[in-house]
Amino acid sequence: MTDRGPVFNPNHVSARAALAAYRDLRPSYVALGEYVAGRVRTIAERLDMRPMISARAQSLERVAEALQRRRTTEGDPLKGVSNLCSVRVVTHTLDELAPLAEALAREFDVQDEAIDGDAGPRSPEFTQRPRHLGVQLRESLPPGVVPDAHRAMLTGCRIDVRLRTLTQHVWAVLFYELGHRNEFVLPPRWRREFNRLAALLECCDEGFQRIKGAIRVFESSPGTWGAYMSPHQLQQLSARLETLFDVMSGDAAQIRITHRLIRAYLSLGEEEKLRALLSKVDRSAFDAYPAAMRDAGIALCKTYAAGTAEYDEGVSLLSKARTLNPPDVDALSSLAGRLKRGPDRAAAAKLYEEAHLVDPTNPYPLGNYIAEELLRRSDATILPYFRVSIDGAISRCLQHVDARVNFPWSLFDLGLLHLYKGEPEIGLAYYARGVDRANESWMIATANSTIKDLLNADIKLEGLVWVDKLLSLAAWTRGAAAATSRVWQPSLFSQPVVIVAGGCGGMEALYRPRLDELTDALRTYRGTMIGGGTRSGVAAIPGELQERVDRRRRVTVAYLPARTGDVPIDTRYSYHRRTKGAKFSVLEPLKFWEDVAAAGGDPRAVRLIGFNGGAIAACEYRIALALGGHVGIIDGSGREADRLLSDTLWKAFPRLERLRSEGDIRAFLDI
Repeated sequence: MTDRGPVFNPNHVSARAALAAYRDLRPSYVALGEYVAGRVRTIAERLDMRPMISARAQSLERVAEALQRRRTTEGDPLKGVSNLCSVRVVTHTLDELAPLAEALAREFDVQDEAIDGDAGPRSPEFTQRPRHLGVQLRESLPPGVVPDAHRAMLTGCRIDVRLRTLTQHVWAVLFYELGHRNEFVLPPRWRREFNRLAALLECCDEGFQRIKGAIRVFESSPGTWGAYMSPHQLQQLSARLETLFDVMSGDAAQIRITHRLIRAYLSLGEEEKLRALLSKVDRSAFDAYPAAMRDAGIALCKTYAAGTAEYDEGVSLLSKARTLNPPDVDALSSLAGRLKRGPDRAAAAKLYEEAHLVDPTNPYPLGNYIAEELLRRSDATILPYFRVSIDGAISRCLQHVDARVNFPWSLFDLGLLHLYKGEPEIGLAYYARGVDRANESWMIATANSTIKDLLNADIKLEGLVWVDKLLSLAAWTRGAAAATSRVWQPSLFSQPVVIVAGGCGGMEALYRPRLDELTDALRTYRGTMIGGGTRSGVAAIPGELQERVDRRRRVTVAYLPARTGDVPIDTRYSYHRRTKGAKFSVLEPLKFWEDVAAAGGDPRAVRLIGFNGGAIAACEYRIALALGGHVGIIDGSGREADRLLSDTLWKAFPRLERLRSEGDIRAFLDI
């Protein structure tokens, strides 16, 4: 065996003197730890975190063990002994470790960073390892924390700050108690058992993180509580918080009540109450709680017009909140949203980029960052470079949709992301569902602002025009705007209107009996009938009926693109309306709804019968539902018709009906 040199004798006189000196100094190390723990607690509160924080000074026994491991008796025996003062920070979830470590690095001088050795053996049991920082104060200890004689020495002392999650902490404590404090080396069998348990606890950590990620949307952007709380529930909450606000006047915890009141008032649209609340609050109270500062800034910007002193103060609060808590994606994105409508759009783009780098799959900053890049470069070829982030953001949005939260924004985000991905029909379908879930007209206008920016910049991205038309029509159905195009035949839409939509060529042989059943059900229909204007599939039914039945009993209108290629047009229709499209697309059904709007028609009087169909028909069905029409789907007709009936987003829609027989069709049309 190789001689490793003399082992330091803990009975040596210098060791005894060092231990005695440490015994006398230990109360000051305890005080230093409590001081640093208080600083860490303040930092965590700024980040809206509530970890368990404790401080300790090393025990005499552990210092004696450390001295025994030393290989020399020269110099100060205590010099180089680590962990004399440490602060333990136990966070709730994994995502809090890195932001807190970064915030500590801004507050203290970080001497070194390593894996937390006390969290377990040196082998990597945890994939997400605890953080272990060696930090030092940047300024002298304030008077009164420790005796004056110790201030200079302890100011330069290294303090261990150990960051762990709750599950990592449980494992570390038990491993230390059962596997480290023993006088013998832990047998391999039990070390393997500890490693197995570490893997199980890591699964718990990841599970808690997934749950937090899904639920976080409830507490993310202010004003979204109305998406999952009724107005009555919000009013009850605000009444309770108002009472607490008055009772807790002057209490340090009042700022948290203020924050919740801001969110409740934003969700209720109570602008006057927001103004009154913010006029009572001392703005300096927000300094210790940047999340409240952020939402107060948003509230001021929402309730006051741009250019007013209050609006400017709101922007200032957002900017300060972003400085106090750099990882706050909502603060970054909200500030960017205000700046992009002003003269400093480049600064807004940088903030969206910063937010995207903090959270690459967060759909809100990602969608806006991509939009700003498209506007800056005027080139859609950059989109493939964002594919990984787009897919990740889509996955997050789908989790929100599955949990029925963050409506309509999760749906609008999905729509925009699928446009970026080159899937315009899917994108439009999500926008259509978002339109129905939008409680206020401003939500639709906000969703359309990015679309209009891209259109005005002539960005070549398929589907932009479709979405713009859909959202503009949605504003019409809400009574927020009126169509201004020329009225071409008002009488057509003053009578009952039915759209016959669905599959075209290639389906006749397979579905002939069902198509005949649909034709027979429509034979006695009086009113306006809308179709695709070709001689194949469902589109041929209006033409066939127009040819065989007295023309005075119905009017048939075909919606066609400007160029149809070699597709045979059905000349039996009464009218042919053309769009600017170079091929059949979603433009045709959107043109129909524009005509209804221009004629002053009632969207609720429109009936659509869906049979089979592909991507365009899928959009046509959903557009009709979003804009107020009634949709009846022929059950068992295949493809997109059947998919709509099983789509979790639409299948329980109140104006969607399943039509199983000719009698159902007649009842649906009231004929």
